[in-house]
Order: sequence, then structure tokens, then C-alpha cells
Amino acid sequence: MRNRQPRKDGIRLVILGIWLFGFAGSLSAQGYQIWNSADKTYPWSTEINPALLPYHHTQVSFGLKVYHLGFLPGRAMAIRENRLSASFPFYLPFDIAVGGDVRYFTAGPYSEISAAALLGYELWPNLSVGVKIGLERRGFNAGEFTGFDPNDPLLNRGLASVNLNLGFGAYYAMDNWRFGLGVDHANRPNIGRLNEAVYPREISASVGYQYGDFIPTLLIRDDGVRWRLGMMLTVTRASLGQIRLGYEYSMPVKIEAQLNLSRDSRLDYVVDLPKDGTRGVSAGTQELIYTHILGRRPEIAEPEILFTTRKLEILQETVYRSMTADLRLSEVRAIRDLYPDYVQNTAPRGEDLLVVRAGPLNRFETREIRLQRQRTLADKIARSLRQFPSMQAYIMADRSTLADARAIRNRVALLLGTGSRVQIVKTPSRTGKLHFRGFEPGRISIQRKTPRLSAKELGIYLQVPGKTRKTLRWQMRILDSQKRSVATFVGSGRLPYKISWNWRDDRGRLVPPGQYVCDLQVLTTSRRRHRVLSEPVQVVWIRRHVRIHFKSAPDYKTTHSNGENISSGEL
Repeated sequence: MRNRQPRKDGIRLVILGIWLFGFAGSLSAQGYQIWNSADKTYPWSTEINPALLPYHHTQVSFGLKVYHLGFLPGRAMAIRENRLSASFPFYLPFDIAVGGDVRYFTAGPYSEISAAALLGYELWPNLSVGVKIGLERRGFNAGEFTGFDPNDPLLNRGLASVNLNLGFGAYYAMDNWRFGLGVDHANRPNIGRLNEAVYPREISASVGYQYGDFIPTLLIRDDGVRWRLGMMLTVTRASLGQIRLGYEYSMPVKIEAQLNLSRDSRLDYVVDLPKDGTRGVSAGTQELIYTHILGRRPEIAEPEILFTTRKLEILQETVYRSMTADLRLSEVRAIRDLYPDYVQNTAPRGEDLLVVRAGPLNRFETREIRLQRQRTLADKIARSLRQFPSMQAYIMADRSTLADARAIRNRVALLLGTGSRVQIVKTPSRTGKLHFRGFEPGRISIQRKTPRLSAKELGIYLQVPGKTRKTLRWQMRILDSQKRSVATFVGSGRLPYKISWNWRDDRGRLVPPGQYVCDLQVLTTSRRRHRVLSEPVQVVWIRRHVRIHFKSAPDYKTTHSNGENISSGEL
């Protein structure tokens, strides 16, 4: 079934072409231009609108246009036009596209030759601007005149001059819409020595909409004499070619057929078929254009997905605190070893905790014993932090032991090369202001703490081989083990180097335990698709239950009970 579709499309194109030619069979012909400034596929489109350069291949086009004139017997091919254009979108720095256009027109004694340099730049995806800088020479060749009077002052002066031609253009595409604007001869050069011989400024505006294989386009043009409206209908198939039907008020019907000879070359044939009474006296105009693609537009290669981490651990902690009925709250406040975080959650914590207390073991500690204690304690802290990269150490200290805590922290920082994982928590005095809300004798209070993440976000790096990251659009979905989308990222233009995911779904909730993969889909500039699935990332929930029981005893000891429930998942 796959092989039949192109064949059917080709038959439809041929039938449409035959119908168009049959429709125009009773018409006469005259040469003219349809200035479609929103058509990227036409060979001379960049000369009309230089902003189209960034969307071309590296290519060369050359063609011949022949005017059949009825009032020149025996000189049916006396008027002709030769054209050459080249586009090089990918060779200048900063993605600046460059091109050139040369046109030579001859009609008996009269001739025109023009050459222009073209520059285009894509400001944003599908929004570009372009400029044209050209020179034009127009004049008569006196040798073509029969019975030429050498004393004729008009022909002696030649009525010829070389003039500067400045132009610019703009192009924008939004979904299926295409907008183009081209302005030629913006400086209004004079083509002769007579003030009234002025070559006018030309403005061409086009609005097109792509509906499947069809692209109807509205044309608006000011040729310096008056404004004209026109239309163009393009039928395109990428594997075969195009057929264009164009019409402009008071101008002939134009039919263009484009055939793809191979992957890198194509042939265009153009014929003008006006109705009786339209301007001009020509009996037919035909144009033949050959285009060869030297290099295709660089296309984004298949990306590779890398992560900053392959595992997330989410610690969800619930603290249960109970007091016996005969224990007073003042006695709880007097317990110096009570870790404040279980009371008021004042210190930021990591996934694993290492809590130590600064200060001498007894009041008889000498300086040598203190230094040895600090070295021993700092060595143990550093060893634990090296063994467990996610661990955070807290040194509990009050006013009298703050200097001792700083000495321990400084030695740990010297051993590790950093002190960011060691913090000093200042404990209040016995008359401090710890928050003991919920501490009631004979009752149990429950505190559920905010889940803590081993990594605040997942850094997703998108590596692409080659020199371009341009796309038409891209989408990345985070899928769970059931292939359901939990989070979505979309964009157009350049594929980003990094995407950050905060481990939450599209509703802002932390994802449940399990394994997740990234599904990246890219639509390239030539409308090819890349799809990449990443390696899985595991999310583990650790549910920890801490039970602290305060009971009445002479030494005010506390009883601690920890329970952990680890939840994970498999893909």
C-alpha cells in the first residue's frame, strides 16, 4: 500500500496540469512577472524577497525566457532574458545567508543588465529580514538601428546609465500562514538623463496559507504606476514537484510546472496565457529554468539525552512525640540533648543527618586534650561525609561552645576542601524559646515535615552532533512506567541545550515512585522526524517515621524510635 500513494499523487498532478493547460488553450500569451514574495521554492524568489535566503538550499539556478512578438516578422525570438541566481545560506558567520542574482535582457537595440548581492538573516524562528544591493545598466545600442544618423543627439548620448538599486524584504511564517514583503528600487534610481525617466519603487506583498498540498496566495503589488491584486494557487508534492497557477488583474494567466529530476536537481517550465485584450502584443512567452542543489540545508541530527542524576530519593518524614502524664513541659525544655529540628524545624537538612555536639567532655579538659578531641571529631565527620555524598553534618553549640564548633568545622573544611556540608546550629539557652507547640503531657503530637529531595531538579542535557540545532518544533514528554505523560515541554526553533525538571507533573504534584523516561520528538527543518527515548530515571520515596517518647526519669532521658519505609518502582 505504501508504494501506491506516490503513484496516485503523480497521476493527480498530471491530471491537474492537463486541466490547467486545457483551460487556457484558447488564450493568447504575453510575458510578465508574478511577484510572490512568500514563495520560498521559486528559483528567483530571493531576488524578489532577499529575506527568503536563510530557508534555501545551497543552490544555483539559471534560465532563459523567450518573448514571441507578433509585430516583428522573422524576429519571433528577438526578445529574450537570461537569468542566473545563487544561494549560499550556511557559509557566513552568525548564520547570515548570502546570495547573488544576475539578469540580462535584450530587445533589439535596447538592453538591460543588472547584478545584485543579497543578504538574509533569521532573527527568530520563521522570522527573517533581508537586503539587496545591486547595480543596473539600461540603454540603447545604436548599432542595432537601421539608417542611424550619427548626428542624432539622443542616440549619441546613448540614453544609458548605471544606477544603484537598494531593496529589502521580510518574511514570517506562523503555523500554516506565510507572509512576505519585498521592496525593490527603494532609492528610486534614474534610468536615464531625463528627469521624467525614473524607474519606480516596487512593492510586493503576499499572504499565503498552506492547506495540505495546496497553497493559495493573495498577491498585492505596486509597480510604480498603480496597485494590482492577484492570486496564485500552488499544488505541491515533495517527491514530484509543483504546479502553479497565477493570475493578476489586467495581466495574463501564468502556468508553471516544476519537475524534480533527481534529489538534487529540478526543471521549471513557465508559460503565460493572457486573454484577448490584455496589455501587450506578444503571441506567447515561455521560460525554462534549471536548478541544481549543491548542498542541502544542514539538518539537525538525532539528539542524545543525558542526565545530571539517574536517581531521586524523596524523604517524607513524620515525627510522633509523646509525653508521660507526670512529665512537665519545663522538664522537656531542660533536656540539652534534644535536637531542635524535631521541635521547630529551624535548620535546613539534607537527606542524611550527622549531628554532633561541640564543647568539652568535662571541665578538666586541657588544651592538648581539646585539640586532640577536635582533630578526632573532625576526622570522623570528614570520613562520614566522604562515604555518604548526600549527608549533611550539624554541629550543635551554644554561646560557650561556639568557638569550639567553629574550630571543628574549619578542620573539616580543610580536609574536604569545602565547608558547605557542615553547619553550626546555635542551640538556645535553658531559658530559650523553642517552639513546643503540641507538647502536652499524656498526649501524642504528630508533625509531618515537607518532603526533602536529594536533588532539587533533574538537569536534562540534549546533545546533538553536527553544526545545527534548528528545528521546526520539538516536544519532550516525561513518561511513567505505563507510558503515560506526566510532564510536557514544547518549543520551536533551536533545540535547547538543557531542560530542567522539578520532579513534578503538569499539575504541580511530586511524581509517585517509579521509573520515568524522556520521550523527545523533533521535527527537522525538512519535516523529517526524530524520536529518542532516554534511559530510565528512578524515583524512590523514603517514608520515615520518628517516634520520640519522653518519660519521667531522674536523668530526663528520651527514647527514640525510627522506622523507614522505602517505596520504589520498576519500569
